[in-house]
Amino acid sequence: GRGGRGGRGGRGGRGGRGGKGGRRAMKKRGTSQRKRTTATVRRRMANSEDHVWIQYSPCTCDGPCDERTCLCIRDGNFCERYCACGGSCSNAFTGCACLRGQCHTRACPCFAAARECDPDLCKRCVATAATIAHDAREGWPFTDLCLPVPPPPEVPTEGPNARGDPTESCVNMKLLLRQRKQICLGVSAIAGWGAFLKDGAKKNELLGEYTGELITQVEADRRGKIYDRVNCSFLFNLNDQWCLDAHLKGNKLKFANHSATPNCYAKVLMVRGDHRVGIFAKDNIAPGEELTYDYRYERDKAPAWAQSDEPAGPLVY
Repeated sequence: GRGGRGGRGGRGGRGGRGGKGGRRAMKKRGTSQRKRTTATVRRRMANSEDHVWIQYSPCTCDGPCDERTCLCIRDGNFCERYCACGGSCSNAFTGCACLRGQCHTRACPCFAAARECDPDLCKRCVATAATIAHDAREGWPFTDLCLPVPPPPEVPTEGPNARGDPTESCVNMKLLLRQRKQICLGVSAIAGWGAFLKDGAKKNELLGEYTGELITQVEADRRGKIYDRVNCSFLFNLNDQWCLDAHLKGNKLKFANHSATPNCYAKVLMVRGDHRVGIFAKDNIAPGEELTYDYRYERDKAPAWAQSDEPAGPLVY
């Protein structure tokens, strides 16, 4: 199956009223940014099921971004730090400030906009990213295995400069931090090989990332005709320009079969400027259970093995 992607402040008044004018301009800019961000998030929430994401291309705006000149606004994307505006315009995503346990619900603006939390933007999520990255020995410029392990990140202190509470944990950065479940390969009860979960998973928990060769949509159409002849395809739509082909360069999740009653679902997320595909548990999954998700076949084009509505059972060792 092939699925879908997720300025400068005004100047102050003249003369002695410059400070007051500046406050008015800043307040107006903040209100405009919140309205624009909220509208974009609501649109993505409403169309998240069938929406095909538009490839993010950094804008080249020299001045304030607007609908006439900004490529990001025209494409329905937020401005990022990679844009010429530096992600400081009215179309920039401001991140979240969620309390503990809210980053996996639609109360979190990142989650609602089909984005992973960004530790550079989300004030309360930076402590989680720093701690996990240190434990995994990632994020530090190791040039030699014999170098000493750097000390753990400092615990944020109370006060206005604190960027997070070490007791709070963000669960919306698992693709960024490479937190995934162990997937096993085995003979499928549906067709061919299948992907099985070694340990259990809770509902909406990330199982892993669907990876593959990044190819254009034109190349995907060419390869798709060849794959259809052998009734075996690992293509997955990433956005309107790119597609993932896991035929040669994918991981074990490419063996997750189709089911009309799946226990997983795929979701395209924006992770620091890139679209990536996460596979999540649709329900609680028992250890050893085969992983399936809906390929979204058209009924008359689905292969015979994919037309069964019977759910997959657990793996028998």
